[in-house]
Amino acid sequence: MKLTVFFVILLLFLYPLLTPGLPITHDGEALVARIAAYTQAFADGHFPPRWAGNLNYGYGAPVFIFFYPLLGYLGAALHWVGLSYIDAYKALAALAFVGSGLSFFLWLAQRGKPTAAFIGALFYALSPYHFLNLYVRGDIGELMALAIAPLVLWSIDRRAIIGGSVAYALLILSHHGVAFLLTPVFVGYAILQKRTVLSFILGLGLSAYFWLPALVERHFTASDRLFGASYRDHFLSLARLVWSPWGFGDRVNAPGGLAPQIGLVHGFVLILAIAICWKIRPVRGELLFWLGIIIVSTFFLLPQSAAVWDRVLLLRSMGFPWRFIGVAHVAVAAVIGLAMQHRSMKQLTVVVMLLLLLSSYPLSKISGSVIKPEGYWTAYPGSTSYHGETTTIWTAGDPGWYAKERVSTIEGKATVSAVERKTQRHVFRIDAQTAAKILDNTTYFPGWQVTVNGKKTPIEFQDPAHRGLITFAVPAGTSFVEVTFGESPIRLIADIITVASAAAILLLWIVA
Repeated sequence: MKLTVFFVILLLFLYPLLTPGLPITHDGEALVARIAAYTQAFADGHFPPRWAGNLNYGYGAPVFIFFYPLLGYLGAALHWVGLSYIDAYKALAALAFVGSGLSFFLWLAQRGKPTAAFIGALFYALSPYHFLNLYVRGDIGELMALAIAPLVLWSIDRRAIIGGSVAYALLILSHHGVAFLLTPVFVGYAILQKRTVLSFILGLGLSAYFWLPALVERHFTASDRLFGASYRDHFLSLARLVWSPWGFGDRVNAPGGLAPQIGLVHGFVLILAIAICWKIRPVRGELLFWLGIIIVSTFFLLPQSAAVWDRVLLLRSMGFPWRFIGVAHVAVAAVIGLAMQHRSMKQLTVVVMLLLLLSSYPLSKISGSVIKPEGYWTAYPGSTSYHGETTTIWTAGDPGWYAKERVSTIEGKATVSAVERKTQRHVFRIDAQTAAKILDNTTYFPGWQVTVNGKKTPIEFQDPAHRGLITFAVPAGTSFVEVTFGESPIRLIADIITVASAAAILLLWIVA
């Protein structure tokens, strides 16, 4: 009964998704375009997807190497069963929002009383940060990660090594930035509960095919140069952390801008919960742990932590200091769940619920919506990145228009006839009257190879007139050319680690 009521409450806060079209958010359009690109990549037999061939004005980009893939996998699957690209995005948004509450309820319910689990999970699901990701930023990947995070905590309590490794791998695939921020929390919680960290090692291995190339090959992109020190614009004051006016703009600390925050009601109930938990000796140790998480998270989103951000590259890659609010919300809801076990807190259940529901209702809104045809997403011109994450270092920047021809002759005399063009494979015939130089208007990235009449041919990707694009030489006569995108050495190593980890997990399951 409690779970049914819980489910219905969460569904009520999803009514803005019933608005026709795509909610206007910061990242929503880019994520829908990625779902379309993943769908095309899978249809072309490109697995695991690494290259988004239709994006970036048809020049392609290594989007799938650097951006969290789980959203694309699930979105493509939903599109295959009949949902439009926009509806697939909205369905994943709804599932992530409801899933965040259900997973937190599952974790708390196996630790104590259902009522405590109900309230704690409701505070987690209805956190202002979840509404920010859902209706303002449109960052469904981050919302999915925060929905999976409680499953990792659940697996720690249950000593479920296999379940924990799968949950941790899914967390990384849903949003590796959130996974990076939450990993110290999980490891600390495992130590607190005297549990093994084997599941984290296996989860890292299982997801290595994604995170290892993303980490190693990022130096082939301009992300660090273009992103710079913009994180300094995203620190919060303590006052704004507790509450600030809700807005839909893309700047924090500005009128009408986005307002990442803990929330007044969450903060007030947290203080009550701390006071009550401190009186309960058996939970005092866990209370101190979660308070430590809240304090550390708060420090990293304040301007006083700028010196640390300046020195830690991985931290800067998170982009926004206020992302630590997601970590803090896990701890806040955990403390509230602990306190709800106590009789004096249970007496306040109705009041606490009413305050939470009333404070959450104004956050459940969108600024508007747009209706786009399916063809808009399959022919989306942008790269879906904003800070150079997929802009290769050999180019002068992302293109601003489509090439007149997919393949052309730039030196000599030759005629090009296209035979086949897929995401990861371009095949064409060249009839050359003289030795010629050919341009495939595709962005170069490690993994691209050219074969001419079955023989590997060097790629020249630093031609001053065609910077960062694939050019190569062909002899006079008729040539059959294949331009293919495969695994680089680091990607191949990462694939092997993933397969080996999957085999180890399977072996554990067999012998368990």
